[in-house]
Amino acid sequence: MSAESTGTKICPYCHEQIDDKTLVCPHCGKSVAECNYHQTAAVAICSNCGMYLCKTCNKEYEGRSLCPNCYSNTVNPNSDQISVREMQDADKHKADSIKNKNSDNSSSGCYFAISIVFLVIAVISYFLSTVTYNEKTLGEIPY
Repeated sequence: MSAESTGTKICPYCHEQIDDKTLVCPHCGKSVAECNYHQTAAVAICSNCGMYLCKTCNKEYEGRSLCPNCYSNTVNPNSDQISVREMQDADKHKADSIKNKNSDNSSSGCYFAISIVFLVIAVISYFLSTVTYNEKTLGEIPY
């Protein structure tokens, strides 16, 4: 008899037989389920639809774990559902904004470094022009 037909599955880490709805293997302690929205470790199962949920997606309501769609339908049945695509787009937008923020910081550092280089060049040019000017007006510098 196979593991699939008995409501069990095999842990991918320790290869022990575990219940199909288990989130963490009782034998090795590793997470064996991924969030259906983010592909991160699942911490709960939606009590309405059975989707695996990570900490971000898990919405507690009246002692039950609900996915964002079921939570939205339960709390406000007239509202539109949040689609998986919308959640992924929101996560992508958040990641892009963090990436852009980091790249803005690196480019401002680059502009600062270039400004310092130009300042040093200007100071050196000033001193060289001053020395040249003094030699022309004073004649040769005696040693």
